[in-house]
Amino acid sequence: MTALDRGSIDYKSELFRKGIHLCSLSIPVVYYFITRELALMILVPLVIISLT
Repeated sequence: MTALDRGSIDYKSELFRKGIHLCSLSIPVVYYFITRELALMILVPLVIISLT
């Protein structure tokens, strides 16, 4: 059984995972400070790209 099978994660991978969570936390903070129009200008193209 490997370390990943036991549910443990190495330090580097854990830091990367925490970094992703911190970046995800910044999204609502940024949306609070930008206008609705700017948010739509960012989100609409991203949605279109993700659907194609």
